[in-house]
Amino acid sequence: MTLANGVYGITLSEKVLLGNRVQLNGIFDKFPGSGVESAVEGIDFSQLELIVMDKKDSETEQADYLKGKRFSETNLNQLKNWQQEFNFREGWFETSFDFESLRVQHTVYALKHMLQTGIIKMTITAQEDRFFSLKNTLSMARPYAFQSSQYLHQLREREIPLFTASATSPGGKYTLATTTSFYFANDKEKPLLTYVDDGEGRPSLGFEKKLLKGESITFYLIGSVGTTFNYTDPLKETARLNIYTLLKGPEVVISQHKATWEQFWQKTDILISEAPEVNKNIRQMMFSINSFVSAQTRFSSACMGLGVDYWGYKTLWDADFWIFPALLLINPEAAKSMLEYRWDRLDMARQNAASHGYQGAMFPWESGSSGEEQTSLLYLTGPFQHHITSDVGLAFWRYYCVTLDKKWLRERGYPLLKEVADFWVSRAEKNGEGRYEIKNVVGSDEYAINVDNDAFTNGSARQVLQAALSAARLVGEVPIPAWQEVADKLLIRKFKDGTVQEHDTYEGELIKQADVNLLSFPLDVITDRKTVHQNLTYYENRIDEEGPNMSYCMFAGAAARAGDRAQATRLFEKALQPYLKGPFQILALRKNRLSTYFGTSAGGLLQAVILGFGGLHFTENGLVQKDPLLPEGWKSMQLRGIGTGQNFKVDGK
Repeated sequence: MTLANGVYGITLSEKVLLGNRVQLNGIFDKFPGSGVESAVEGIDFSQLELIVMDKKDSETEQADYLKGKRFSETNLNQLKNWQQEFNFREGWFETSFDFESLRVQHTVYALKHMLQTGIIKMTITAQEDRFFSLKNTLSMARPYAFQSSQYLHQLREREIPLFTASATSPGGKYTLATTTSFYFANDKEKPLLTYVDDGEGRPSLGFEKKLLKGESITFYLIGSVGTTFNYTDPLKETARLNIYTLLKGPEVVISQHKATWEQFWQKTDILISEAPEVNKNIRQMMFSINSFVSAQTRFSSACMGLGVDYWGYKTLWDADFWIFPALLLINPEAAKSMLEYRWDRLDMARQNAASHGYQGAMFPWESGSSGEEQTSLLYLTGPFQHHITSDVGLAFWRYYCVTLDKKWLRERGYPLLKEVADFWVSRAEKNGEGRYEIKNVVGSDEYAINVDNDAFTNGSARQVLQAALSAARLVGEVPIPAWQEVADKLLIRKFKDGTVQEHDTYEGELIKQADVNLLSFPLDVITDRKTVHQNLTYYENRIDEEGPNMSYCMFAGAAARAGDRAQATRLFEKALQPYLKGPFQILALRKNRLSTYFGTSAGGLLQAVILGFGGLHFTENGLVQKDPLLPEGWKSMQLRGIGTGQNFKVDGK
């Protein structure tokens, strides 16, 4: 389970008190042995060790904790009355269990409104007389280099416990810092805090407490994370954030966190009549992608958000083509940060295009800190998966289509779209028949390497060229005539029966993920229903069942656009049910593999729901509803606060 706020994410282990991971967004370094960047972790503030004495030893004058029962050495199946609750409306995850006659309640908050800070609230209740200790440890394993820790507890006239630690990122690029503080709900119950520096990079701050049967203690662990990426002195800044939270009061801060989430849900929601389980799944998707990105950070999103990612938390097409459109529809301000991330790297995209012999801007397949290509040399996606440039351009165009912000279009949207259009004009080659081809690419089907005229690459290039033409007209600029010529004459091949051919040499091989079918949804390049049906029928059985969950959601949207309710229903179920894992219905990357939440699939499914079933279209005149179609069993659907606050309703008839 991962809780995140767009700046950091905390992925909880099975045991939740320890073994967790804090992942930072948008802060990259090179790790030893790797030639490319990965995002760095933060010093985890959540590590807790609970040691409970048995009754005999706890009655001695000086309890001997070496004889105590350690939570870290206890198997989960030895814990009684284990319960967990995930509340994505309010943004918290709670675990309760019995351990050595103590009832432990542990609740985690990744604060939505204080982006560097989190809170863990704990209540421990004695079921028998018990003596226990609890300590918070701050450490980092290799390849991170732990630097130092410090305990400050007297600031002028106030006693404020501040436990700080710092480390260096693997390549030495950044200093990382974390500060934690204990806050006790009842000042009279406040125990003496003890700081221990073990000299081995695992300092701790903790306390001891005796509880009689029926007594409880409630306390809060406040944690703030920072780096020299955003602060010149992250140790002092994280300490200040702890002081602020401590003196404001953790419950006040938690209530503000919950209110921030409630404001989102009051503004934006999806309500499906007579499909409660699916509705819950859809709301969890909304929660998840809205946790991956925060407004005004200028960060984008990784494929797995801030959970456990397999691509170094870099930005790929998953962000621009899959996650961004869905986030744009439910939280445009957060989505705008994803565009700012790309805008900040436009100069590097220009340099990338020039170094490859092209005009305009060519965005990298895997992007990190600077916008340089960060794909490993083991893969050819970096040099050849050029559709990413269309994906970025279409994201900018869709932002205008939702907001109709002409000032933004003039200052941001059109300048970037112009660079993208210039790239494709220089990238396309005119053949002897007067048609334009795009040769030697990796398409969205990454099993097809170095192919010519990939359908998705050519189709998305056509769409982004059309977007650039529209944007030019809207801001009063004169477009280059070649944009229209290339858009009109880009080649998309077909088999003899009219089915679109994935690329020039495609003959029915297994494919990794959707390619041709993306032209029907969400691109709207192919709209005639006969061809949409043909493409769905042909390619559905050629998808690799062991591949990522990046096909059937878009197939469902295409079926809805084609007016086939039964097929849309079946394909949506195929995209959803096999990938929901565990009691909290975590949307997995692959059917037969557990993972943290796969944001790419969530973005695709939300597009299927809002754009496909809801019938919404991105147009230069705003969001327009046309021919919505609900799956079987959905009586009605309300789309509240979509885009800039529009409401839509769909009946299931």
